[in-house]
Amino acid sequence: TTPPTTPKAEPTTTSTPAPTTEDAAHAELAQMLAWYDTPPHPGAVVPIVEVWLRDAALGRDLAQANWIADGIERLENDAVYGLGLLHDYDPALAQRMLAYSAEAPALDRNTMFLGALWSLLTHDPDKFEMLIAQPWFADGLDGEERAFIVAIDKITGLDQLYTDLLTSPRTTRSATVTLPLAGDVTIWAFANRPMGEEILEAVERGLRGVEALMGAPFPSTDVIVLSLTLDDCSEGLCGGVNFVDSLVLISEAGQSFANSTLYHEIAHFYLTAEFGPFWLYEGVANLAASYTAALPGADLVPDPHGLQYCEENGVPDLHTLNDHDHPDAVARQTCGYILGEYFLTVLYNIMGEPAFSAALRELHGLYLAYEHHPSEQRVYQAFLRQVPPGSATAFNDAWRRYHNGPFVPP
Repeated sequence: TTPPTTPKAEPTTTSTPAPTTEDAAHAELAQMLAWYDTPPHPGAVVPIVEVWLRDAALGRDLAQANWIADGIERLENDAVYGLGLLHDYDPALAQRMLAYSAEAPALDRNTMFLGALWSLLTHDPDKFEMLIAQPWFADGLDGEERAFIVAIDKITGLDQLYTDLLTSPRTTRSATVTLPLAGDVTIWAFANRPMGEEILEAVERGLRGVEALMGAPFPSTDVIVLSLTLDDCSEGLCGGVNFVDSLVLISEAGQSFANSTLYHEIAHFYLTAEFGPFWLYEGVANLAASYTAALPGADLVPDPHGLQYCEENGVPDLHTLNDHDHPDAVARQTCGYILGEYFLTVLYNIMGEPAFSAALRELHGLYLAYEHHPSEQRVYQAFLRQVPPGSATAFNDAWRRYHNGPFVPP
């Protein structure tokens, strides 16, 4: 099927103020942003200065936006880069998009869509122009439409599906839920086929489960889910992926995605790839799915079948995952999930939920402080610090048996 032809939007020609010098930009930004001289991470100020040097008026408006004034996080960094690229394409469009992001209250969907526009314009400019040419884009973007842009950016490789979702009436479900620690979180679910309210219920259960396990506020005001149904999954497209700003679930016609997959991907809003070793962030995501499914009560029992699979395929412990010359790459990858969950479930039962959650929060704190990819030994120390009195021997025995790191005392 040939996608419908969409007229390309011509960039608007507007006069841009003469750029200021870099020193002048730094000086004025330092006066406007309290955190400017002590940025949360080394590259935080770079994209802001780049916007300022392109257009001082746009840079000044950016610096006064509420989501910049309180510091800048990773996805907000992407949003600033997006704003700069939009300015290069069309200064007036950049100003319009910044106005949406500056609306109060500061909600994640209002900034994440800028990063999605950056991604589209960088990687697939034709699809970007198809997007901005849509009547619903031109007549103003409400909260649902901004969330949708974040979602659709993830499927530009599926040409016909992208076109259909962009140009046809959307199937959308949304709800705002109040979590014990994070407060209000809005769930946005988009689909290419009809869907019921049950997806909202499943997402809410996943949010409550992982927040309870982590003991830390859910880290986003918006959870954006794109649920896709394909006629054929023979090419291995089915499953779930968390892209940090949103997640995509793909199932085959006549099938539905497993809630365990959804819960696992929701956990990755905390457990990104920077959180720690592969076995840790994937193992905890698996454990979070089991924990959520078991609520209330959340009794967790290690599954011996997974352990047996790993032993039979040459992965007797997690330290073996560091062997990049392992003869069975599939087993090595799979056991990061399986053995990771098994080991962490053993630790959960030895330590108890409060101590186990405290160790996860310590590691999550490293991630928030941009101390990414902690070593295996640092992970061990984070858990060891939380082990209750009287449980240290069992804890170290488990770490030697299932992890076998050389740093564990004999």
